[in-house]
Amino acid sequence: EVLSIPCDASYSDTNDDGVDERSTTFLLYDMRAEVIEESMLAMGYTAVIILVLFGSSLVFSMDAERIARQLVVPLAQLVEDMGYCASLELHHVSQDMVPASMHEIKSLQKAFVALRGAIASFSKFVPLEVVRSLLRLSKEASLGVSRRNVTIFFSDIANFTTICEKTPPVEVLQLLSDYFEAMVKLIHDEQGTMLEFIGDAILAIWNAPKEVPDHAARALTATLNMQASLEVYRAKWEKEGKPPVRTRVGLHSADVFVGNLGSPSRMKYGVLGDGVNLASRLEELNKRYTTEILLSQDV
Repeated sequence: EVLSIPCDASYSDTNDDGVDERSTTFLLYDMRAEVIEESMLAMGYTAVIILVLFGSSLVFSMDAERIARQLVVPLAQLVEDMGYCASLELHHVSQDMVPASMHEIKSLQKAFVALRGAIASFSKFVPLEVVRSLLRLSKEASLGVSRRNVTIFFSDIANFTTICEKTPPVEVLQLLSDYFEAMVKLIHDEQGTMLEFIGDAILAIWNAPKEVPDHAARALTATLNMQASLEVYRAKWEKEGKPPVRTRVGLHSADVFVGNLGSPSRMKYGVLGDGVNLASRLEELNKRYTTEILLSQDV
């Protein structure tokens, strides 16, 4: 659009030919319509870009949430379960893993399940408190003992040889399994450490590796609870046609050597000393005196 604008320069025609002889001509263009149009286009482009960015952010947030569920949730479960494994609170460990789609997370979960099974199995072969001590130390076990006052428990099933001769091996195994499970639970209930099964015999101690100030009293309490529990089991076994089970127990408190025994390649947690032998002899003397429990004056 061209507009006529008055100009300050005077009209000049020196030769009377009707032509303006001024050397400078002024034209003014009105660009408002073009500027408005360009501005509208720019605003449109900006709006489109904003919408694209907003949509992309929504898609990204949804993807981020999905990735977080696939990554963070399984990892959080693993961290929590590893903490339970470290303290041997295996009953708190998740039995089922959170489903994961990432290969690396799946591999990590598979490795943890194998580790959990190994620790659970290991804790069945070694006293639980010993395993806890090893995990807390975070280092490899080594040979070594320390002198400590403990209460030693030694028990044996009376007439076990005769029971084995008159009972099928499968039934003997089941009988021993039920018996050991019940007795070991009572030992653990009184903070005792179950060391080992020697045939049908049980060797347990109190005050190692975990400190138990009233270890003698707790050992005696566990022994009395065992005899009471066996009364109930005997009635049940007799109804099932199984032989009656009676135990003989020897208890003694003494300073003995407690710790890791054996060789660097294969070791066990155990006790050494005359006190252990005396507890075993007390158990055997029950047969002579037809008693079920004999304890030394040191208990």
